[in-house]
Amino acid sequence: MTSQTIIWTALPNGVIGSGLGQLLRIAVHIAPRLSTDDPSPTMGLFSDFQSAMQVWPEAMPSAFTDELGGATPITIPHIAPTVDPATSVPAADARLWRATVKDTTAVESYVYESLSSRNVVSYPLADVHDFLKSCYLGAATVSSTDLPTVPLLLEKTPFGKLVDPNVYNKGDNDFPFAKFTAVLDFFKPPSPGSPAPLVVPQFEFHQALSMLSKYPSLLALLGLVVELRIPVPASLQASVPASCTLRVAPEWSPHVSTTAITPRMHCYYTGDHFTADGGGSDVTGGMLRLTDPHFRLIQVDVDNAALKAISLGRTIGGAVDSQETAGLPSLRSVGFSLVRSQRAGKLGSQFASADHWNTN
Repeated sequence: MTSQTIIWTALPNGVIGSGLGQLLRIAVHIAPRLSTDDPSPTMGLFSDFQSAMQVWPEAMPSAFTDELGGATPITIPHIAPTVDPATSVPAADARLWRATVKDTTAVESYVYESLSSRNVVSYPLADVHDFLKSCYLGAATVSSTDLPTVPLLLEKTPFGKLVDPNVYNKGDNDFPFAKFTAVLDFFKPPSPGSPAPLVVPQFEFHQALSMLSKYPSLLALLGLVVELRIPVPASLQASVPASCTLRVAPEWSPHVSTTAITPRMHCYYTGDHFTADGGGSDVTGGMLRLTDPHFRLIQVDVDNAALKAISLGRTIGGAVDSQETAGLPSLRSVGFSLVRSQRAGKLGSQFASADHWNTN
């Protein structure tokens, strides 16, 4: 049996114009999930996407039913190419699809792959940055004119906390050894072994589409993103700024047994902007929420500084009784870095959310 599930996700994509003639832009992302029990499945089995008569961009729905907030649903066609490419998603090109997807293109039945059991390797960069800052400030305080001696670094600055705890452990509750162990784990190279032979990959249909997810213009040219434009409902104009939900459903008659999934998207309309409004998202109104204390602006290359500090800790840890001086590792900058704390945990939550929506 051959079947397909297609997810039609409506994404708010800004506004065009102003006043009574203003239009809302909606980009509809189309995600096909194909399944078959054929022993040698190819795209030729899915006539909505690949057939001798037509290919996907030619078979896509000519219209969608739109539901925006409490407004009355309306039927709208997806737009034709416009003269101004700055205000339009590129038009689908059937020739590109025909050159990319063949009747013989392999298809593996879609199976959701959970990532929630994956180990996310990370380290608390902001915490490491703050600790390193205290190390350099401490060294400058106890030895402002000369290079500090090893005992000074061990006893009077936080550098002493970087020495292996089996050699030198001050017993403080804020001992950062675990955080710097995470740094080493993050930069640990893969175990040496015989390199795998290079093989030219053969991508099946779903794998090929996944690789295009970062290239919206290509998705549009292949007909997997289409643009809709609708007038701003009076209910939104009367309550600016306004939150609402958005959903679109295709009007078409597929040839293959099809399940259509049309999720609702939470949106935010300000009169000048029409954007997604995801709960718990780091983005609001199309911009990062930099007022969130999880975000930090850092000017030092923390990766480099942390590895150098670990090396210094190992060096002075082996010279506890020495009165020699020790120069501090030089710091460098790679420009401004915007970092987000607890990103690994947030990524894990996204994996769990994906599990929920794909298994329920």
